[in-house]
Amino acid sequence: MSEKIQETQEKLKDLGYFASENLAKIVLLFEASGKRDKRSIPTLLLQ
Repeated sequence: MSEKIQETQEKLKDLGYFASENLAKIVLLFEASGKRDKRSIPTLLLQ
């Protein structure tokens, strides 16, 4: 899972965001939950 977290960090960095490992893990989990459950749209608000 570490590789996927690093990929997520890179994607966020390309978009202009700095993401710690923990934040990248949360984003990755939210993305995965949206793929599993098509009935709901996962929403993540980052400040």
